Amino acid sequence: MNINQLINLAEKNEIRVSNRGKTKRIPEYYYDSLRHAFSYYFNTFQTQSRFYEEYSMGMSYVYNRKLNDQYLDQDNTVLTIIAFERFFELFLKDLLRKTSPKLTYTHSKTGNGNRAKALISKIRDNTFKPKKHNNKYLSATFRDSLDRFYGLIELEKESDPDPIVKKFRRIINQYSFLDSKQYQTTLHLLSWYRDRILHNGNKLPSLWFLDYMISQRIIPIVQQIIEARKGELGKSMFYLKTVTGIDLLDHITRIQFDFKDLRQKKEQHRNFVLLLYLGHLKELGRANLNMNLYTRNNKATYELNYNDVNGRGMRFANAEKLHPDFKRILGCPCCGLDSLVHYRHSMDDFFHEGEIINIDWVKCYTCDYYIRYNVGDPHFFELSQEEIFTLL
Repeated sequence: MNINQLINLAEKNEIRVSNRGKTKRIPEYYYDSLRHAFSYYFNTFQTQSRFYEEYSMGMSYVYNRKLNDQYLDQDNTVLTIIAFERFFELFLKDLLRKTSPKLTYTHSKTGNGNRAKALISKIRDNTFKPKKHNNKYLSATFRDSLDRFYGLIELEKESDPDPIVKKFRRIINQYSFLDSKQYQTTLHLLSWYRDRILHNGNKLPSLWFLDYMISQRIIPIVQQIIEARKGELGKSMFYLKTVTGIDLLDHITRIQFDFKDLRQKKEQHRNFVLLLYLGHLKELGRANLNMNLYTRNNKATYELNYNDVNGRGMRFANAEKLHPDFKRILGCPCCGLDSLVHYRHSMDDFFHEGEIINIDWVKCYTCDYYIRYNVGDPHFFELSQEEIFTLL
């Protein structure tokens, strides 16, 4: 079987996930990538939670030398960047496609000026000839799509724009916030990193830079897209607001820092608080994804006919009363149920005879929320109604 035969076999066994015919999917299929991206990003707290208090001291803490790869979560870093890139690429291509499908096809380079202007001229003159492979049009790269999108934004500011540009203006009216040099630069960075990972892949951003890129550069764009589409997205964004009402994106956008601050010794205390805060929000996000629309209706996701998953979580929590480190059961800051078990392991202090060291942690048996005492109490960040690590 040659490559063409293999491709033909593959295409005959594909399943369309986008809109087809009269069937309209809301939201569009690429919003799945947005959910995946947040899932991978949120996971970077749990995989690093053992050392998170050290990580949160910022880059000045790591010997003032090379970045310490101890804090690198390779799997979730790769998947976070690829998933966010896929969302933005398909989102922008959808806007270009609604303007003219030809804007989404590959084409030879058109000089160093406004390439969108040259492309529109060819479309208008019927001289546009997209590249083909096996008699099918090739889709433009994300980099080219960005150039076209922002080229069209510049053209729509003209006093008498082309009819295609006028159509583009109507389509992106609700996304006027994308007319931003910072957002344009951020999306180009995302495209650059995705290509760097897929075509070379031997270098990845540190967790410090990933946190900066996602929290300071990407999430503000996502938040505005969701706000612009809130009337259409419905319940699909459930994973960004906990059952207890914590708006994760709203909290994340309150965290403001420049990347250079992470290297500053004088900013270490502030970094410590901000990065711990971000870590708590990531763990809430990870656990909240487990509270999907089935679970929120008290039904098991993959267990046919099993109802009362909330009751199960509370029953499991009560069963842990037999554990030697069990201390008490609390209300979970993520799902709100009384299924959060507080554990405390006590042991002799090796360095101070007669003194005891206490190690505390909590785990929810409904949503799987889990934190250790080393990241501080969520009550400090106003993420829980009561102090979790305090025993009366």
